[in-house]
Amino acid sequence: MLNNILSLKKGGKQCFNLPEESVKKLQLIDLQKTSHENLFASYMNRTNEKANELSWEVFMQSYTKLHADELRVIHEAFIALLGEEGLQKVKDSGINFGMSPRQKLMFWCD
Repeated sequence: MLNNILSLKKGGKQCFNLPEESVKKLQLIDLQKTSHENLFASYMNRTNEKANELSWEVFMQSYTKLHADELRVIHEAFIALLGEEGLQKVKDSGINFGMSPRQKLMFWCD
């Protein structure tokens, strides 16, 4: 698998399914982010009593933590797929990698 990724040519891409555990974690994080966004919208519109206690700093701290958690889960999924050394080889090769919109681990070469 690592050799296939490392041999990608310009314009090539390869996708892999996320482990089920990672999918569940990402879904939970997404729900939490949506909840924070809705609470902040209520704060901006002054339509929710709990939201009135919210401040921009508190919102950004919690939202930034959720974003960091999301990136950590994705990074862990790449490590589970390739191992630390394999992921480092991909980084060193200049091949791009990230999440596709359909929650797949994706590698591509520009």
